[in-house]
Amino acid sequence: MSDTTNEWQLYEKGKDYNRKINLYETVDKNERFYSGDQWHGVVSNGLPTPVFNVFKRIINHFIASIMSHAVKMQFVPENVGDLIAEDDIEGQAIKSAADLVSAYSETLWERLKMDINIRQALLDAANTGDMVAHIFWNPDIDTGQEATGDIDFELVDNVNVFFGNPNDPRVEKQPYIIISFRQLVSVLRAEAKKYGADEYQLQQIAADTDNLEQAGDLAKIELDASGADGKTTAIIKYWRDPDSKNIFFTKSTRSVKIRENVDSGLTRYPIAWGNWDKRKNSYHGQAVATGLIPNQIFINKMFAMVMLHLMNHAFPKAVYDSTIIKKWSNQIGEAIPIKGGTSIRDAAGYLQPGEMSSRVMEAIDAAINYTKELIGASDAALGDVKPENTSAIIAVQQAAAIPLETIKANLYQWLEDIGYIWLDMMSAKYGVRNVTITVDGVRQVVPFDFSSLRKMKLRLKVDVGPSSYWSEITALQTLDNLLQSDKINFLQYLKRVPSGVIPKKQELIAEIEMQMQQAEAVQQAMMMAQQEQMMMGGQPQLPPGGAV
Repeated sequence: MSDTTNEWQLYEKGKDYNRKINLYETVDKNERFYSGDQWHGVVSNGLPTPVFNVFKRIINHFIASIMSHAVKMQFVPENVGDLIAEDDIEGQAIKSAADLVSAYSETLWERLKMDINIRQALLDAANTGDMVAHIFWNPDIDTGQEATGDIDFELVDNVNVFFGNPNDPRVEKQPYIIISFRQLVSVLRAEAKKYGADEYQLQQIAADTDNLEQAGDLAKIELDASGADGKTTAIIKYWRDPDSKNIFFTKSTRSVKIRENVDSGLTRYPIAWGNWDKRKNSYHGQAVATGLIPNQIFINKMFAMVMLHLMNHAFPKAVYDSTIIKKWSNQIGEAIPIKGGTSIRDAAGYLQPGEMSSRVMEAIDAAINYTKELIGASDAALGDVKPENTSAIIAVQQAAAIPLETIKANLYQWLEDIGYIWLDMMSAKYGVRNVTITVDGVRQVVPFDFSSLRKMKLRLKVDVGPSSYWSEITALQTLDNLLQSDKINFLQYLKRVPSGVIPKKQELIAEIEMQMQQAEAVQQAMMMAQQEQMMMGGQPQLPPGGAV
């Protein structure tokens, strides 16, 4: 261990903890079953190996159910109400900053493809027990302005993240957090050279095959390469400096430190950690896949034995007297000669095939149904029912979704942590720059000094609603009914129509408001003219046509 860095020794301790809780084997097995490789390592000896992947259907249903609700980040100022006096300059500034960060979070959401990342994170959590996001500053992102670099995002497998205190799942309470990853030797050497490594240190960054503890079977298969074309394991250790309270990091390989004691400028760990189901006194959670595997194995084995029985016994076997019939043939239409005077019944016949007990299929069906129902993925929830009573089906589906509420809460907390990391990184890294935001469907470019966020206390809440498609339809139908019944006017209707339904909605609203202002100005001018004439004792002049 003398030639390894201190960070690498902590990394080895983290791997040892994961081995003790059997994490690597569990993750590999769960991923294997989800992908359909459910007879891995089994020597069948002629036994059929069917796969009826109830496993994947249930997990995909869970993910789709959770993703059926749209999510939006909303930043609100602490100690500042919704109604702010016009002379409260500081309150107005904080409120404007919160609104801008909320609007920009939508732009960031789209750029980082968060919807796709959330789906993958939920799949990771369902199969491994944990969902992990690493948010980092990428200085190479071109922003199209003088200020360069931007926030970047990546999902990390839970087997590659190591907490300094693995019995505490709280990220901000950790003495340190380590992330490991496989990277090309050429890339690591170039980075090390950029930050001052000498030639000896560069040669110490060498290719290896240390990939047995990566997630999934395919992660253990890499290109056959050596030297600079090969891969090696690198780690990043994050920790909080006790003096500045900022997050520092060191990036290294087994024996070479590429970057050391770098102040990130952040006040929060750039790691968002979440579980599918929490396990007490461990930062690793419980995967839904782990509990499904025994049932999936039973279903596959029973189907395999049913298939074997059908292959051996489903078709009747011919029995014939070889002294009468020399050779038997099953060819269609082919004649079979027998000796004269011999009865056909005495020469040949068929054995009645053995019948399989109906309880076998009943047991298989019961295993599938109980598995789905007990885990909250019943036929009604999956849509595998006839739509005879839609109200009852919807009620059953809503009731079946209740077990997922805990998982949803874990996801929303994970997203909230991501939002706070974004806010921390904006205030530390953005400085003064132009940002693109969308307000009422109109894109705007706004300059802002993000360093001012350091002085503000903003709170994040994750707003959750129905999926955008159905919520827009419902909102539009309601607005149509209100307009037709004269409960609202056309301008009120336009301001509340979902974005994208009416092309150039903001321009139309502006034109209508201008027309209303012009009409109001004409009316006020006419009223003032009438009042002046009445004060002078004259009669009000009527407009052409005689109508007032």
